[in-house]
Amino acid sequence: MQFDTSSQIPASSELGSSTNTLDFLLVGCGLRGTGLLTANPELFGYRIGVVDASNTLGPGSFDRYRIDSNSYGSDFFGWVDPEGIFGEQLSHPQVRALHETEGSFHLSLLASALQPFGAAIKRVIGPSRVWTGKTVNRIEVENDTVIAVFEDGLRIHAKFAALALGIRETLHADLRPWKSKTQLSQQIIEQGVPSLWSVKPQKVVIVGGSHSAYAVANSLRQEGKLAPLSEVTILQRSCTKLFYPNIDSYRNGIHPFLECEPNLDTDSCPQTGNLFRYSGLRHAARDTFLCIASASQPGFTQIKKNCLKSMRRHLDEADVIVQALGYESNCIPLILDGVDASMLANGSIVDTTTDGRLKQHNGSVLPLFVMGMNPYPYDDNSLTPTGQYAARGKQILNVLALAALSETQTSEAGAVTPNSESSKDQNSWLT
Repeated sequence: MQFDTSSQIPASSELGSSTNTLDFLLVGCGLRGTGLLTANPELFGYRIGVVDASNTLGPGSFDRYRIDSNSYGSDFFGWVDPEGIFGEQLSHPQVRALHETEGSFHLSLLASALQPFGAAIKRVIGPSRVWTGKTVNRIEVENDTVIAVFEDGLRIHAKFAALALGIRETLHADLRPWKSKTQLSQQIIEQGVPSLWSVKPQKVVIVGGSHSAYAVANSLRQEGKLAPLSEVTILQRSCTKLFYPNIDSYRNGIHPFLECEPNLDTDSCPQTGNLFRYSGLRHAARDTFLCIASASQPGFTQIKKNCLKSMRRHLDEADVIVQALGYESNCIPLILDGVDASMLANGSIVDTTTDGRLKQHNGSVLPLFVMGMNPYPYDDNSLTPTGQYAARGKQILNVLALAALSETQTSEAGAVTPNSESSKDQNSWLT
């Protein structure tokens, strides 16, 4: 890949050189956005731009999280080519610190490790096409062109865009009768356990049985977080998945009543043999589950109910309810050719088509790709979260190549004059 020596922006002679519209715009550059770009350096052969609401590319929301990971530090950045343009970042002290952790680690460490990759992305693209501290408040699609509209009215035009908007957690419909005393798990994950809970005994009910539920439970069982005589009840509709390195370790273990039994056809990773490789509890959350299941954590109990409505008595008696029922991809308003639309394809889900695009009810094909939560856990149990970066990148590169080919053929069909599109100002994607 060739770069202008002064700006490190891809040379204008490379693919996708039309200057009136960006070839590709990434909206959101946290873990998923950073993963997409660093796993697919070929994207930098096109005119691309990046926008992120924070002031720094890379960390996303992880610098605000007050919980430990459900992953290993070595799980991250394996998608980066050591010999490629981002290979140098693998030896950065913050990245090495993450890779050298054993077991669980605080998610702020992941945020720190993402920072050098974010800084490198900004250097490679050039500051004129990176917008930080800017919020996109809607996406418009007009005549197959994507327009990202900022809060201040700035409009960025692109042929294609990928949405990596992070996660959202909304109140579950069945918990609305208890809205006044319900907190979302993300509040505790980001802000910590409320100080009042250590002063006055609390009856806390956590609704959910996955990592967020047991991450919250782990926070609550730390010394000094809850006043004496407090009670914590975890209500879950299904059994909890635990990570195992292989089937033998599962078969040799002792399994409590609420542990999920694996299906080897769908729950065993074809690459590693791990059981529940990504959805299974690990580290502190796993220890918390097993500790409560064995009745060795005073004041904590687990109860399985088939539906939220059957939990009514526990919810009525609770002083506070913590909803930990998972997350969905974030979404923003969408306008298609002047008509209000929605990014939600199935109920509250931002879903994708088989080729990675934003799914629409009417089946229309949009120039919008999604780096999001769904489908998750991955339906075929073979596309890993890190594999999603390469897969989505390949899909985006394919459409960019086709668009460049079409543009070349169109240019060859007609004479290009000095006043043509190719001679416009390099910032004319702005309106």
